[in-house]
Amino acid sequence: MAENFSELNVDELAQADINHLLEFVDFSLLSDKHLFVTGCTGFMGYWILMTIHCLNIKGFNIQVTGISRHPDEFYQRHPFFLSKKWLHLIKGEIRDFPFKNEVYDYVIHAAMDTRPDKLKNGSDLIDIATRGIKRVIEQAKMASANSILIVSSGAVYESDYVPQKPGKLNSANYYSIAKQLMEQVALSETEGSMCQLKLARCFAFIGYLLPKHLAVAQFIRSALNDECITIHGNGSPVRSYLYAADMALWLLQILINGRDKAAYDVGSDDVKSLIDHAEHIRQIIAPNKSIFVGKGGANQSSSRQVYVPDITTAKDELGLDVWTDLRAAIRKTMEMENMFNDDLCSFQE
Repeated sequence: MAENFSELNVDELAQADINHLLEFVDFSLLSDKHLFVTGCTGFMGYWILMTIHCLNIKGFNIQVTGISRHPDEFYQRHPFFLSKKWLHLIKGEIRDFPFKNEVYDYVIHAAMDTRPDKLKNGSDLIDIATRGIKRVIEQAKMASANSILIVSSGAVYESDYVPQKPGKLNSANYYSIAKQLMEQVALSETEGSMCQLKLARCFAFIGYLLPKHLAVAQFIRSALNDECITIHGNGSPVRSYLYAADMALWLLQILINGRDKAAYDVGSDDVKSLIDHAEHIRQIIAPNKSIFVGKGGANQSSSRQVYVPDITTAKDELGLDVWTDLRAAIRKTMEMENMFNDDLCSFQE
């Protein structure tokens, strides 16, 4: 049966997507719990908060205290959350936010500005990653948290920039280094602690509020607004995309049921080249438009030829899966983008 979006706004569409998926995961461990969340007003944060809202509608009584650099801007863009008494946003930066003398059952650390201009500043990126995780873990220990989820990245698997012999230094992928250091600092800081550590290595996603510089976001916007869909490069890099609602449920499941000191890849196993993804989007959104393929080997300022997760562990241990197929994910993202005719995401947490 076709979905009828005509009577729903963006937030209601997100809730409908999440409610459809809640039957697949048991979140009873979150009942009457208090979460401390960083990065809760960005792309991932929006979908986590909306999932918690859906659970609270079902009587879970979850409280969230979040850190945001721009809480007023978040509420202005998403007034839906203004009336939610379970959400308490504190203005602060991840390296020096004010400690709260409260008890938190769970902590999610998802703060990281991934806009391209920010990723070029290696020293600041690494400082945010290392000092930020130290402060978050200190807050978790003060709050007697049961466990902390670190939102890391599939980029940690990249290490080809490390020289194998003396000589000229290679240019570094600062984001990859920052995430690797963040994981190692987290392991060190939680050693001997009662607070369990879980790692979510996130890959590529699709959905409302997706950062506008990412390839799939550009393809969708081009299909909606431009004369043709442009691929900056030869289209050969390989990617897979997990829908944002699925992603939020994955992260919360890893938080409450993941093994201590374990890492889980988060993403989809529906793998295609970028040119195939662009063709898929063209067929769904704009079948009368053409695809323009640029020259060269690099796409979207990325050197990653293959960037796909291994979700076997997440499936086998936690019962997670790709519940929203890519065709549905594209259509849902398109519908929300048409309603929210702004940047797919110009706001960072």
